[in-house]
Amino acid sequence: FLPQQSQQGMGLISVQAYRFIFYRFRPEYYFWGSVFLFRNLLLTLASILDPANPYTGVVYLGLVAVCFLIAQCVCWPWRTTMLNALDTTILATMVVVVFCSVPFIEVRD
Repeated sequence: FLPQQSQQGMGLISVQAYRFIFYRFRPEYYFWGSVFLFRNLLLTLASILDPANPYTGVVYLGLVAVCFLIAQCVCWPWRTTMLNALDTTILATMVVVVFCSVPFIEVRD
């Protein structure tokens, strides 16, 4: 869609129209908005994996958070250092909270 409009001379208009998707991230990680939305989708799916076994959800949340924490640390996609540090801190805190909550899980029969 965007390449076709760029060839027709409407590239600047398209970039301005879709700026809200791309402006938060460094130019080489313009696609990170999609990764961010995918991460949020995966995190919300934890509650429907296996409602009868909470350990499944906890392990799933932890693995998703760790994977995206590693990707965040490797790519450092946000435009500012503060946003990168904040996103890294949020993900690291999520990992700690999720894995520290394991001993307190009660499984109902």
